[in-house]
Amino acid sequence: MPMTKDQPTQGEITTFLCGGRVQGADRAARVFDALYDELRRMAGQMFRHEPAGHSLQPTALINEVWLKMNGQLDEVSDRDHFFALAARGMRQVLIDHARAKGQIKRGGGRQKLTLCEGTMSAASWDVDLLEFRDSLDRLAKEHERASRVVELRVFAALPLSTVASLLDVSEPTVKRDWQFARLWLMRDLDGQ
Repeated sequence: MPMTKDQPTQGEITTFLCGGRVQGADRAARVFDALYDELRRMAGQMFRHEPAGHSLQPTALINEVWLKMNGQLDEVSDRDHFFALAARGMRQVLIDHARAKGQIKRGGGRQKLTLCEGTMSAASWDVDLLEFRDSLDRLAKEHERASRVVELRVFAALPLSTVASLLDVSEPTVKRDWQFARLWLMRDLDGQ
């Protein structure tokens, strides 16, 4: 989508996220709106895989993540880094919320997740959310970068090029990590 003069530039968004001031309150509001729209898209991606009648709504998820991240904005290096942190925060809020509601018990929190070549909208795989989180944690202990690739691809639905930029590696490296991690996770989860 082409930028109009009313839309904030990537530089303004990065400046805003890194604690800088954006010229004019109206401009700052547009920057926040641009961030909110992207957060809303991410939350929508995540809620596609939540059970019907979920008591937490995307707007509440965004608000909760924003509150958690508000104190961490000084640590954000750029727009992509912000959205990677937001994806991790959303995943954790959803798990905490389900746990608090008693919805997640071992074997009872089955969700459709995608570990296919595309994003979460592609063919999916039925997996227990807690088992997946535990498996992802085990992967992180052995292969930290591969686990980050999964987190950014599955929960944030980020394209390979953005993941490569965030992790400061080449796109072919991300593809290899993504392939490796998918096989590792499937094998680990099938063994449970």
